[in-house]
Amino acid sequence: MPRFAITLQLLLLLILTFTGCKKPEDKFKEPIEVNGLGSTQSQLKEVKLTIDTGDPKVTTLKFPYTEKMTVLDVLVQAESQGINSVIEGQGEGAMIKSIQGIKNEGGGKEAKNWIFYVNKKQANVSCAVYSLKPGDVIRWSFEKYE
Repeated sequence: MPRFAITLQLLLLLILTFTGCKKPEDKFKEPIEVNGLGSTQSQLKEVKLTIDTGDPKVTTLKFPYTEKMTVLDVLVQAESQGINSVIEGQGEGAMIKSIQGIKNEGGGKEAKNWIFYVNKKQANVSCAVYSLKPGDVIRWSFEKYE
């Protein structure tokens, strides 16, 4: 084999070794385990909203997380995706009157009202002051208060 061909092959081999075989860093990241749930980094930068009207169909939406985001902020953002709500008051006094046209039934043992949960725990403060963290799961449920 001519000397030029051997030199050319060695040069190509060196170029491929140092450039062509490099693994892309960010293209295919493995899921990151968070509290054993197998969440990925992208899931940690969002919050999930579920609306449970009591019907078999449950609506679930995802929203990008922003700093100082509240449960009310997410519900207001949901309007852009077809979730209608009526809100009265603001701050600690904010009250959800209805979601998707389903109104609170008020007081009484059998009355159903909109109650929200974050990460399966019922909240004890207004949705307007409940601060969220990346990865939180909000569930609005039309149910009896127990």
